[in-house]
Amino acid sequence: MLRHQESKLGVMIAWLLAPAIFMLVGFYLGTIWASPTTIDLQAPDLAEGFNTSLIGLAIGLIIAIAVTIFYPPVINREYRQMDEQAHSDPH
Repeated sequence: MLRHQESKLGVMIAWLLAPAIFMLVGFYLGTIWASPTTIDLQAPDLAEGFNTSLIGLAIGLIIAIAVTIFYPPVINREYRQMDEQAHSDPH
């Protein structure tokens, strides 16, 4: 399934970055939404940020799984097309 460097790199980046970024964004958005003031954060605000960070983690994992499923076939198809063009060109 992961025959090409682009596939391996894309899947690795998706599994490293998507969960981390979405978890951080979920935490920050959760604490901002939960906080009645913008001056200081209280413990309940951080608890809400924890809950939304779990939602962000779930979204990041779903995106990483989708990239793992859909990205390698696209790269394989592109390489097949390049090989067909290379064999059909008379040069």
